Amino acid sequence: MTFAEMKTVGRWTGLAILASLLIGIINAMIVSAGIDVNLSGDIGGTAAAMSDAGQRLEGRGWILMILFLLEVVAIAGLYLMVRDTRRLAATSALLLGAGAALIGLVGALSAFNIAALLANGGEASRISTLIAREVAADYSSFHLSLVIASIAKACIYWIFVLNRRLPRLISGFGLFASGLVAVAIVARDFIPFLGSDAVTTAFMASNFVAIVATGLYMAIRGVAPSSTKLETNEREAR
Repeated sequence: MTFAEMKTVGRWTGLAILASLLIGIINAMIVSAGIDVNLSGDIGGTAAAMSDAGQRLEGRGWILMILFLLEVVAIAGLYLMVRDTRRLAATSALLLGAGAALIGLVGALSAFNIAALLANGGEASRISTLIAREVAADYSSFHLSLVIASIAKACIYWIFVLNRRLPRLISGFGLFASGLVAVAIVARDFIPFLGSDAVTTAFMASNFVAIVATGLYMAIRGVAPSSTKLETNEREAR
């Protein structure tokens, strides 16, 4: 892949990352407000709210489908940008990222399933139980996909540290933030303190900053100019 082609891939990847962030924020604030268990952690309360959500459930499902497609575009673009540096690590990150995106589709399926349950009617207690199960599945799948996606991003950022196609400040912080998310989510099941609101806010904010910085840099610059000089020197050294 030529440098010009890599810049183009980088820009489209950055746009996909930024689009997923923007749509995700709109979804959380408007479409899925009150019916996203991953924001509240309250399975019972979210299940009750979903019973009165109406068409917002289907809207949430379609938005999550769009986010899935954007995640696939982003991970594919990132893979193309790093595969020539560490092919095994890049392929592992691609597979993990795609797997995480697929697991994340459970949220969309849950929204569609709940909308169908409410539309068909039936015994109220039975429907409430089924809705609660769907909400619990959404909650569990979201956190599992977040851990796997964070591991995939940590691999990508590590390769960017090596090839310098992102500024090292961004790639280094991204490696730290991604690793922090994966470790904190798993570790909080064993260390209750890590599940506190303060800790959760800290590692999610770090991850958000890293993703925004990555998306903006790629959308504007595509790839760091310093990477061209580095790769030229490496070829000459051989």
